[in-house]
Amino acid sequence: MTQFAINITSDAVCPWCYIGKRRLDTAIELYKKVYPEGRTDTFSINWTAFYLDPAAPSKAVSWDERSVQRLASKLASSSEPGLATADADKQHQLQQVSQQLKTRLTSIGRQEGIEFSFRGLIGNTRSAHRAIAFSKMPAHLSPHLNREDEEGKETRTDIQDRFVMALFKAYFEGSLDITSHEGIADVGASVGLEREQMLAWLDSGRGGEEVDDEDHTAKAQGINGVPRFTVQGVPVEGAVDVQELLGLFVKIKEEEAQTQVSTTGNV
Repeated sequence: MTQFAINITSDAVCPWCYIGKRRLDTAIELYKKVYPEGRTDTFSINWTAFYLDPAAPSKAVSWDERSVQRLASKLASSSEPGLATADADKQHQLQQVSQQLKTRLTSIGRQEGIEFSFRGLIGNTRSAHRAIAFSKMPAHLSPHLNREDEEGKETRTDIQDRFVMALFKAYFEGSLDITSHEGIADVGASVGLEREQMLAWLDSGRGGEEVDDEDHTAKAQGINGVPRFTVQGVPVEGAVDVQELLGLFVKIKEEEAQTQVSTTGNV
């Protein structure tokens, strides 16, 4: 049996992270169905923080507003000719680019079963990452657990993974304010975490230094965009397609089998 350890460096407001994780889940499901004895292999997923937009405001704004702001910032630092247009023309140009991005994400998202609403409010994601760290702590599980949890079949990383996916869904497909402690705690409660404990954690500011360190470590390693998957130590950049992930799982599995044969032969 192979125990696949996967780390995902991600941000809570990164649409490609949501798309990439859906593709990862599909690849895992497919691997378990088609690879001989693949159903007995396990996949453990851990999430680490990345601040995709470190300058994001503490008070959330609409996706459209922040998208145009970020595009304007990139435009201001660009040296490409023809971009220094009149303010009104520039604003219209930026809105068009933002709309094109929305159209592209909507199309790609639907292929992965995601219905992007663009109604979620975007802002600083430090609290969201602190909540993700909180979700991995077993002492904060709700007492109203299902029997599967009570029997210990669900690990801490399983619970963290469910929370992250619920957070993605609430923000990208709903209207969650990603800076709202109340809203984040509601998402936590929806997956069996103690709402009041999570809310107290968020209001206290605890866990901030730890997620800051995760972001700093990622950037020190040269990661400048997310998602970034690390599968058994092998880095995978971006929301790659299902077949690429499936191929990586098979490669890792077969290399492990060859290593085991070589080791046995040398005994």
